[in-house]
Amino acid sequence: MLTIRKEQMEVFDNYMLSRFESNVLADLKRTFPAKCEEQGDEAARAAIHDGIQRAAGYGVAIEYDVERFVFLMYFLEPAFDREPRIKGILSDPAFDGRGKMDRVCALAEEELGVPKGKWPRTR
Repeated sequence: MLTIRKEQMEVFDNYMLSRFESNVLADLKRTFPAKCEEQGDEAARAAIHDGIQRAAGYGVAIEYDVERFVFLMYFLEPAFDREPRIKGILSDPAFDGRGKMDRVCALAEEELGVPKGKWPRTR
């Protein structure tokens, strides 16, 4: 029987998080090249990490949904989730993370000027 120690699991978790952050950074660079160039990789990674944590606070945990959360930080503004309508959606316990992000993205496209179809591609 295979036993995975806690320390081994932490290493794996850190690797997966780093890999996800790298994938999000690559997608951001394709979508927002000037902003990412100006910001630099270190600041962009810090923003991604912040976005991951903030998304988790709203129950958004699936990679695609977290990446959409980070994209909104770039499309709109870093603190986009403080906008009352968006905060209301993200705080609504009636929806899971996917449902929340679907509703937030629809609002962003319909009323906040985010171009349709500019979301990260699914993996």
